Amino acid sequence: MMKKWNNEYKLFSKYLYKYLILLIIIIISCIPMIASTYRLTSDNVNEVTTEKMEAGMQELESYLSKMYSMVTILNKDVYMNYLKNTDDTLPSDHFVYMTYLKKQMFNMNLMLDFAALDFVIYKDNPVIVTSNQVSDNINNYYGKFLKADDYNTKDFVDLLE
Repeated sequence: MMKKWNNEYKLFSKYLYKYLILLIIIIISCIPMIASTYRLTSDNVNEVTTEKMEAGMQELESYLSKMYSMVTILNKDVYMNYLKNTDDTLPSDHFVYMTYLKKQMFNMNLMLDFAALDFVIYKDNPVIVTSNQVSDNINNYYGKFLKADDYNTKDFVDLLE
């Protein structure tokens, strides 16, 4: 009985080793294919990521260029400068300037195809001008149409300086 078990063990071991060696050969022969597939996939992912980053950088550059153009145009605007040089409360004759500036910003939005929400806030007076609305008191505007995290009006204006 012991001899039979010994023969069966030898036969089992023989087949086990053959199949293990065959399995190891198959696995080893697949390693170059796996490495090649990994390299191709990695190169493809890197290429796609690079293309998306370059497209994003071009878009960002375009936005920055449009922003610069908008700021340049607005800095040359006479009514913008009248409003900028007004301290504290706005005289009644300057309300027309706010309306003109709103129209100017609306036209720039159409021309530059840039921002859905652009606005002008002044440091020394409470005026806010957007391409859609104007207000001589930012407190009436902030919180209803524009809100940033947990900032109150003063903190928001200080944040933009």
